[in-house]
Amino acid sequence: MVPNHKITRFHLWAAVWALLTFWATGLAQTTILMADESKPPHVTVSWPAADGTVVKIEGDRGYKSSAQKTPLGRNLECYVAVGGTRQSKGIAHQDSSGVLVGLYKLDPKKPLFEGISDNAVVTISLEHIVMNRPAVPRPKTAMMHLRYMLEDLTACGLSSNARNLFNLADPEDELKDKTNGGSSRPGALDGKGADHGSVESKVEADGSVSFTFKFPYALLRHIEDPYKRSNPGGFFEPNHFHVEMELMDKAVADRQEDATTPRKSTSPPPAAPSPPPAK
Repeated sequence: MVPNHKITRFHLWAAVWALLTFWATGLAQTTILMADESKPPHVTVSWPAADGTVVKIEGDRGYKSSAQKTPLGRNLECYVAVGGTRQSKGIAHQDSSGVLVGLYKLDPKKPLFEGISDNAVVTISLEHIVMNRPAVPRPKTAMMHLRYMLEDLTACGLSSNARNLFNLADPEDELKDKTNGGSSRPGALDGKGADHGSVESKVEADGSVSFTFKFPYALLRHIEDPYKRSNPGGFFEPNHFHVEMELMDKAVADRQEDATTPRKSTSPPPAAPSPPPAK
């Protein structure tokens, strides 16, 4: 009977361990900030055309990989994803999740933005981002990751190391030191100056998050392009690029704010000095 008793005790402990493992796994899954895939966000891309009109294309997009991109309109294919460059570089905040909008050329031989005017500003918006719990945007993490065709780089005397370019909102973004040979424009999206882009983000009344990138078309030109032209057709464009921003768990963001906000003194103000005695 002893062997059976030992087997029963072993099974009991195995069952307890399995339950603890299942509970811990479930807890980890619920503590990770993730997108609510049942509520697809809405993408809008617009730019001024040379004929004086404004081109605007838009549509809902579920969270997919770049391989699952679909036509958005004109010469653009689009996808929306969670993750992004910061995560792949290992510098994403542990309580945040990157959300990105990626654009590809449908026809690599045609311009990204059909009929775009000189000195144009391109606008890309992502609205109705819903996470598995309340989240807030982190504007300083905003960035554009551009990828160029090797044949275009070769034609301008550039090596394959120049294939990636990063336009960053924060002048002190640590990503500038982790480009693995690529180039970066720190502060290019800080909104300071006519040649800089800007980023706006907010939490909507329904709790969803929205962000909008506005950038001069010239920011698509490679920083090492030797000709330095900025007009449409005057420089080689990236074949695809994405814009991204981190969203942080609101509870974590609130705790960080509390920790850095000076506390107001609860002590009563000092009493006013007594008047001098009358002579």
